[in-house]
Amino acid sequence: MPTPLTRQVAYVTAVDVVDNCRAHALQIMKNGYAWWQESKHFELICNLSFDHWCGFNARRIAHDYGLAHPFPMATFPLFHLEGTRFASLYYRLAALRCRWKQVSLAYCRSYEAAWWMCKQGIHTVMESHGLPTNPQHLASLQEFVHLPSFAGLVTITPPLEELFIQLGVPAHKILVEPDGVDLERFMAPLSLEEARQHLALPLTTPLVVYTGHLYEGRGVDEILQAARQLPQVQFLMVGGTPKDVAYWQQKSGQMGLANMTYTGHLANTLLPPYLWAADVLLMPYNSHCSTAGWMSPMKLFEYMAAGRAVVASDLPVLHSVLRHGENGWLVKADDGTALATGVHHLLENPTLRENLARQSREDVQSYDWRKRVGRIIQWLETR
Repeated sequence: MPTPLTRQVAYVTAVDVVDNCRAHALQIMKNGYAWWQESKHFELICNLSFDHWCGFNARRIAHDYGLAHPFPMATFPLFHLEGTRFASLYYRLAALRCRWKQVSLAYCRSYEAAWWMCKQGIHTVMESHGLPTNPQHLASLQEFVHLPSFAGLVTITPPLEELFIQLGVPAHKILVEPDGVDLERFMAPLSLEEARQHLALPLTTPLVVYTGHLYEGRGVDEILQAARQLPQVQFLMVGGTPKDVAYWQQKSGQMGLANMTYTGHLANTLLPPYLWAADVLLMPYNSHCSTAGWMSPMKLFEYMAAGRAVVASDLPVLHSVLRHGENGWLVKADDGTALATGVHHLLENPTLRENLARQSREDVQSYDWRKRVGRIIQWLETR
């Protein structure tokens, strides 16, 4: 139900969301969609390359991101100015548009956008999943958090909250909200057999699935080590840039792994059947991953919503969501043998696997994107 605060909401980002395979863009679009659902009037303001701006198609973008409907978007063809001394032009124009539209709340995903909105006196919330990466961003943050128009900072985990407090953000202006999931997409799941038939996958071969990028820190080395120890298990890697896929395919070949398959990047709308086809889903982040201390991976909540058992690295930051032996199976990070042992244990214990999956699906209900937005709105209105 829209409130005075959500009378006219603008979600402001500098990310070019067209043909963008990064998790950051996916989170923006999923989160923006939920804000559209909870607002009376809404638009997402974003910065595109000129080519993307010329060919902009809201329906195709919604389809690529797995959204049921397109939502209003205002686009500027100024992405080519990012990293130049003219980059602020986009933020100035976005702020002026918000003033012209008499925006009741600007929800920002960059420090520059939040600074410009606050300077225009617009009621502003900043969401950040990481600390400022340069002195300019830090200076902007430490200025706008003390302006009257700044309503609050939303971040994803308590460790990150503590780091923002150390940077000078008032504790009472911070709300912790983990990432979320679009539960509607998982309301009518396929059975394991139906999903495998849909994807033309073997019906009886044990199948372990990983989704997401293949960057450093994601545990791909450990997955290859586990695959070498479990030759009877098929490992399906869903995601990755062409360069990364080629690298890991070559490495798999050098290791003689016939049980590794790579799909490359897929539009998010195509993802659920791959999750439903799995016996076990993998999330083996390394302890040295740049976000290991404060992450809140979207893939975790999609895994849980899919109703399949999850094997994940035992990182302290994940303990607020995953409980070993209850809704997930945690293994030592950076250890391919530990990962293989965890996978093998679940494959050999179908009852345990089913119990973990059932509990994780029950637990994930509170992480729906719309519920997340509802809690943010409630927090803003009761402060």
